[in-house]
Amino acid sequence: MNDSGRRALHWLLWVASLAMAVRLAAAGPELGPPHQAERCAVPVESKGNGVVCVASPTELHAGDRFAGDGAHDRMAPARLALLRVAVDVNRASEEELASLPNVGAVTAARIAQGRPYGRIEDLLHVPGIGARRLEVLRDRVFVGEKQED
Repeated sequence: MNDSGRRALHWLLWVASLAMAVRLAAAGPELGPPHQAERCAVPVESKGNGVVCVASPTELHAGDRFAGDGAHDRMAPARLALLRVAVDVNRASEEELASLPNVGAVTAARIAQGRPYGRIEDLLHVPGIGARRLEVLRDRVFVGEKQED
């Protein structure tokens, strides 16, 4: 195909994509009911039901995964990150801590080694966490009960 043929093909593709965009914009989105702007307060993973939102208060905590027999553990760290679930810095596994923004395996291990924490600001004593990183982490971490390992 020569240059004029390529230009004609590009032009036709551009016109076709523009026409499709205009058609889609005129039709409006068919995405179902409006999405609530609020985040689920207590997202938990239920065997067979996926992630569900439970009303607070409950014995379940955000990020828990439970089976029908009553046993429960934690969601996978990738799912915690996707749902932006806050993690307890005194109880979270190193994998959960590594799912936080700007926290890798080394910093997660340092956070775990520095336990227990009395408040979020205590994370500033962890090597690698400064004021800026703490601000990024602030909505994804909380300090629950102190727990000695």
